[in-house]
Amino acid sequence: MVILGETGTGKEVLAQSMHNYSHRRNNPFVAVNCSSISENLLESELFGYDEGAFTGAKRGGKQGFFEIAHKGTIFLDEIGELSLPLQSKLLRVIQEHQLIHVGGSKVINFDARIIAATNRNLWELVQKKKFREDLYYRLAVLEVELPPLRRRQEDIFPLFLNFVAKQNSPLAAQLDERKEQVEEILCGHSWPGNVRELENFAKMLMASTDSGENVLSFIALMRQEVSRRHHRDTVLNEIPVPPDRGDGAYRQIFDALVAANGNYTKAAALIGISRVTLWRRLKAYQNLKKV
Repeated sequence: MVILGETGTGKEVLAQSMHNYSHRRNNPFVAVNCSSISENLLESELFGYDEGAFTGAKRGGKQGFFEIAHKGTIFLDEIGELSLPLQSKLLRVIQEHQLIHVGGSKVINFDARIIAATNRNLWELVQKKKFREDLYYRLAVLEVELPPLRRRQEDIFPLFLNFVAKQNSPLAAQLDERKEQVEEILCGHSWPGNVRELENFAKMLMASTDSGENVLSFIALMRQEVSRRHHRDTVLNEIPVPPDRGDGAYRQIFDALVAANGNYTKAAALIGISRVTLWRRLKAYQNLKKV
């Protein structure tokens, strides 16, 4: 089986859910990111190795991910990043349900469900001779595509509400009462990082909000942060003018903003206050100077 989808759409979450609802649920679920392990180590990590197989090999050897996943599920993420030689070895292992350790000679049987995933177009890679056609057909018995958030906007608000509820359920209930307003703000962004970006966005908002602040302040911060994401390549915030010599409290805010290159969220974190509190203190100081 192959799960297709852009980065952050939740491919591993889907694979884990399939494992959890299958008869293999009481056995291991092993997730492997094929792009995060160097090519010269990946073979030994997948298939294991015997003692003395290479310099630095552990005494007694080591099981590979396929052995660890015996009777369970192995999830091969970013399968499109594998080199052609390693694709050939993987094809044989999948076909035979047998493997041989690097540096070994013993044939080892295993029984694991194999789920692969990629954010690339595998068929296009096949046409370009960058992915083995026989491996593609072996894996793609079933293809499942996870659409990006921009193509399923109806899911954005429920997902966001769930992420907020994990940290502050009363706030989530208040946001639910203002669904149309919150949904309009969230759907104004394309979320190129998909569910992962949305979850990190919710975490950032929660970290930047004082527990005593009301829902309207939270929504205002949401709107500001969404707007900022539309202008990532521009200066995030204008750094205010330097403070007078005696303005110690404002000096702290000014120094933090300089250190954070004008990013209010990072500056607030440096001081240990929320972004909204920093903004309010800054406005109060500016209004005082106008008097």
